[in-house]
Amino acid sequence: MDTSSGECEEKAIKTQQSRKRDAKGDVKKTPSKKKRGNEDGDEAAKRREWLRGKAKDAVIPEEKAAQLKPEYLFKEMGPLVIHLCQACKTYNSKRPMNQLEDGMAELPLGMCTVCRHFLIQQHTMKFYHHNLPSLKKKEML
Repeated sequence: MDTSSGECEEKAIKTQQSRKRDAKGDVKKTPSKKKRGNEDGDEAAKRREWLRGKAKDAVIPEEKAAQLKPEYLFKEMGPLVIHLCQACKTYNSKRPMNQLEDGMAELPLGMCTVCRHFLIQQHTMKFYHHNLPSLKKKEML
């Protein structure tokens, strides 16, 4: 019986030593971890379902509506921001870049109908919702 009680005392001592103690010598309680449960998974699934429902109603633009006109794209003074879908990014990542003179590089850019149409809409929206109101504010019209 002495051996069993001795083993229990040794286990208790090891357990006490392994616990972290604060400056007073009291055992620190570790903060309980927040359990995530299925809440995040449920929200993600709901969002995917909502997106699928919206995507069913979306219309893929026709080729006519997605024709780019470089003379209008590059006339603006501000930066040119281009959004690309994953398929366009993958396609363009495989195309070679050509080094030109004076530190310039030619980057060929392939864009699907959706990406081209969005670029056109983006420029139109910027013109009507940013450029014109900014001019009105500046000129006090």
